[in-house]
Amino acid sequence: MHISVVGLSHRTAPVEIRERLSIPEQTMETSLQSLRGNEQVLEASILSTCNRLEIYTLVRNPDLGVSAVSDFLSSHSGLETGELTPHLFSYHHEDAVDHLMRVAAGLDSL
Repeated sequence: MHISVVGLSHRTAPVEIRERLSIPEQTMETSLQSLRGNEQVLEASILSTCNRLEIYTLVRNPDLGVSAVSDFLSSHSGLETGELTPHLFSYHHEDAVDHLMRVAAGLDSL
């Protein structure tokens, strides 16, 4: 099992892209169920604010997990994966945890 994060923020994507990818509270549970419905994704947590969307996952395989999350984001936003990829970042293992700590501490905020 591997910890991964896939996301985008004010640093990587224009507001138009961030708005299309935003996951409102009323669809959060459905989105989590959709993510967990993929055999690669064992657990998932979504952080969705006006300036970032990050999906933290526990996955079987990091590369296949990133692909599963990217596919979910494409389906959710209506954007082709090729349109999303330049704006997405991904981190795995210790790098994913380090990123989470930076976000939680406000070190990666506007």
